[in-house]
Amino acid sequence: PADSISGERVSAEKQQNNTRYFKLFMATLLVLSDFATLTVAFIVGYEARLVLPFFRIPISPPPIASYMPTLALHVVIIMAIFYFNQLYHLRRTFSRFDQARAIAGITSLGAVLVYGFQELIFRNTFLYEEYPRSMFVYIWFFSVIFTVVGRELHRLLQVRLRTQGVTRDNLILVGTGRIARDIIGKIKNTPALGYNIIGVVTSADEHQGRMLGYPVIGTFPQLSTIIDQYDVQQIIIALPDARRSELVEIVTICQRGNIDVKIYPDIFAYMTGDMNVDDLGGTPLLTVRDVALRGWKLSLKR
Repeated sequence: PADSISGERVSAEKQQNNTRYFKLFMATLLVLSDFATLTVAFIVGYEARLVLPFFRIPISPPPIASYMPTLALHVVIIMAIFYFNQLYHLRRTFSRFDQARAIAGITSLGAVLVYGFQELIFRNTFLYEEYPRSMFVYIWFFSVIFTVVGRELHRLLQVRLRTQGVTRDNLILVGTGRIARDIIGKIKNTPALGYNIIGVVTSADEHQGRMLGYPVIGTFPQLSTIIDQYDVQQIIIALPDARRSELVEIVTICQRGNIDVKIYPDIFAYMTGDMNVDDLGGTPLLTVRDVALRGWKLSLKR
């Protein structure tokens, strides 16, 4: 019915406004979290050198204020490497082990760079203070631990807010087969993913009406109009048996506005490289278009 479709459209627009604020809030919070954890880790590492017996305890060390330039360098370099390695892109699902490993590796690299750069940059200036190896080890260790913990707390907050329905990305599903039905079921059973299913798009010769409670809102050729009408941010293409030319056509239509396009992998997986693989409750999805150009790609684009 027209009234039902109109109501769903208004709801989608309202939901998307909430989502924009949520993404900005969570992205800002993640940056602040890294800044805070790296700063605290540096201070704790300095204090640990004075009390822990793993290295020789200094008799009269310089005050912590003498290391403020090194602290600033520590935070800036590590956060810059995080950025260029796409760690400020808010993914819905990821392996916590893989994230912890990435943070440990990047923080280690950043700590080594800080150790070398502070000699090059600050030596023979009033900002210079000798950076002992024992202090370097403690700061590196606590930086890894605190940053991993901070990001896990950020993830838990994000999951909780999405589960409570504070924010959802408007999503349409392309396809009506078994895979499409499985994806709908997994999204319904996993509110933490943060998807708001607007409806389903089908081929012209398929049935109209509803599928698993969601309306069929149009056909493939109408995708561009549907995207604009419903302020769509996410599209999942679930057509494992589609021809390559048909998939290319659909993806091309979807490449407009602020939209992420994911596709259930099949022969399309071999058409291009450099794609991220997301997991939707055990169902692999290839991200063939990510609106958020991330890391060095964003810098080059600008």
